[in-house]
Amino acid sequence: MVSQVISFRFSEQEIELLRQQAGSSDESTNAIAQRLLRDILGLSTETFTSVDSLSERVQAIVDARIEEIALPSVDKRIQERLQEQTATLLGELSA
Repeated sequence: MVSQVISFRFSEQEIELLRQQAGSSDESTNAIAQRLLRDILGLSTETFTSVDSLSERVQAIVDARIEEIALPSVDKRIQERLQEQTATLLGELSA
């Protein structure tokens, strides 16, 4: 998705009113403005208010992607191992 930087000036009074709309005390003025504009447009209002929350979100996405990739191969190995164990047990029972 292509994005574009939008820039405009606010007076000190407008900035103060904007800060009053903050979701948390560590939400930046830019993040507040972006969240409010997205809300007006009916878009996602998820924000990242700190480097930690952004890195946590990135890590969650990476972890989810690793699971998507790894689970099918793990499932296959588990299935193969179960088949081997079942065959061994059946062989022992019939002996």
